[in-house]
Amino acid sequence: MADRTAVEFSICVATHNRAELLASLVDRVAALEGASCELVIVDDGSTDDTPAVFERLRARGDIQIKLASIAHAGRGAALNRCFDLAAGTFIYLLDDDDTIPPGALAEILSIWGEIPDAQKPEFCGCCGLAADQQGAVIGDRFPTESEDTDFFTMRQVRNVRGDKREVFLRSTLGNWRFPQVEGEYRTSTNLLWFQLASQYKARFVNRVWLEKTYRADGLTSKGRRNKRASAALTALVNRRALELFPQMPLPLKWRFGLAYARYARLAGEPQDNRRATLNGVPLGWVLRLI
Repeated sequence: MADRTAVEFSICVATHNRAELLASLVDRVAALEGASCELVIVDDGSTDDTPAVFERLRARGDIQIKLASIAHAGRGAALNRCFDLAAGTFIYLLDDDDTIPPGALAEILSIWGEIPDAQKPEFCGCCGLAADQQGAVIGDRFPTESEDTDFFTMRQVRNVRGDKREVFLRSTLGNWRFPQVEGEYRTSTNLLWFQLASQYKARFVNRVWLEKTYRADGLTSKGRRNKRASAALTALVNRRALELFPQMPLPLKWRFGLAYARYARLAGEPQDNRRATLNGVPLGWVLRLI
């Protein structure tokens, strides 16, 4: 049974063949101040020196750390294991090469504390900005300095682009976990954000809560290739958007519907299933083609 000793933040990291980054990652998290936290790292079946690095990290006494390994099944499966182990009030998803800026965790707690207690059950957490290593904000700022809405409205309907840092209550996750498809290793975290957005609001603020690093071997650099390699999971992301938000604007229905049709066909989903999923989505000639 997982240790459920409560802390304010569970910083959850899914890693695969990035052994050279892990000691530095733990150093960065151990140096954080302003909130109690644990670091949860799940190795997704690495074939490099990650197991040996884990053994060294277990001996550290300067940080509360949980380490686990799974057979290689992809980032979604590794994050599922992180969620099972996490004990924090909040879950902060962190890539193994990224950094939480000084003071960010304390600021998140402060922003959360500004929400009236009577309204807190309506919220799943907060969302801030991400910056690059030079401090420049990545993508768009939010339209106002502080706003309460859901992830789907802010990111899809209002089209706020670029990496952001979502931090959510572990309690709102419940029993939801990333679905698994044999042989597919990459699923978008949009599945999580869409699920939460269908039930909760978040507080969006123009504060930097993540310093992002983009590596040549990173997931961001392989975006379209990853989607094609995990066609069934990519189709599922788009299908869930259509299912959870039937009142979305027509241009978004086109976008999600077209993406679903494309990746479902690549994944070999039966034509009848594709037609049923898109029932009521006004895609015209696309419906006839699939």
